[in-house]
Amino acid sequence: MEYLLRGILIGLLFGIPVGAIGALTVQRTWSLGAKAGLLTGLGSSAADCFYACVGAFGLTLISDFLLRWQGAITALGGALVLAMGLKSLARPQGELPPDEESLGGVKLFLLLLPLG
Repeated sequence: MEYLLRGILIGLLFGIPVGAIGALTVQRTWSLGAKAGLLTGLGSSAADCFYACVGAFGLTLISDFLLRWQGAITALGGALVLAMGLKSLARPQGELPPDEESLGGVKLFLLLLPLG
């Protein structure tokens, strides 16, 4: 019985979303419903799978490109996360921008973020 409880606790801890994309998934689930959260999570998983394939299969063209432009990609990603955070802080709590209410399934899956 003790092993079962430990297993459940470990499973819950590893199931907690962390990071910016995990927070985006949770935010969309709360704001737009389960379908939006599921599609956002699936898009995140597809992106993770792509990066795993790049690493596992040694796609040197893509990995060389990512290594060559690593600084610019990191700076752009950091600026995007910072812009999302500042926009979330500036928006009144519980209010959704009009364009975010009409996000379609493809936009949710591709993790497109309305910043306007």
